[in-house]
Amino acid sequence: MKVIVYEHSWRRGREKAMTSSASLLYNWDDRISSIEIIEKYNTVKKEEGVTIFEDRSFKGARVVLSPGKYNFDAFGEIGNNRISSLSVPKGYKIIAYQERNFKGYKKIWTASQKYLYNWEDKISSVEVVGPR
Repeated sequence: MKVIVYEHSWRRGREKAMTSSASLLYNWDDRISSIEIIEKYNTVKKEEGVTIFEDRSFKGARVVLSPGKYNFDAFGEIGNNRISSLSVPKGYKIIAYQERNFKGYKKIWTASQKYLYNWEDKISSVEVVGPR
């Protein structure tokens, strides 16, 4: 469960989120005017792998790819030749290919990229490796 308290009514103003019990709310005494309770809060570790994004700066449609090899049909709604940024966690790397079936020119990234420069919208298959 997750509880979010707000300084003003209608869930406005400063907020504080809590996922465990608290007997003292520091600086929040007599300041809570509204509250939100989320019954099914996901405390499971977030998906692990490289995240591909349709738009620059980690925006737009996204797909998390765990270690393995993928042709563009596994890119979901992003599709072929539409990857514009990558989030690469520490210990992972992604090898991108300009043609399907891991052919053509390739490029390796070991860190996140907000913008892919000459590779933007040119990736048809990838291999995700990690964690090391």
